[in-house]
Amino acid sequence: MLTKISLGTDGLTNLIDICEGTNVADLAYYLGRKRNVNDFHGLGAFLIMNEHMMTTGISRPNKSPTLGEGPRPVPVARPSRPR
Repeated sequence: MLTKISLGTDGLTNLIDICEGTNVADLAYYLGRKRNVNDFHGLGAFLIMNEHMMTTGISRPNKSPTLGEGPRPVPVARPSRPR
């Protein structure tokens, strides 16, 4: 996936090779579709994938996720109770 991301001359990130919108068809039809840059059909899926990876910690390189691994809860200070 990282090979499909680049930085444009305008300083914005580009996601390439996104299959344009299509109806349900066979594999040959899908693979033959035009590939676009920053097509909304792929950007949404990429953003959802990225959010999942960031919140579960899976995005760390060379680390295999284990069952139940994910972000650790942040300890919250509780107000003390009057005695």
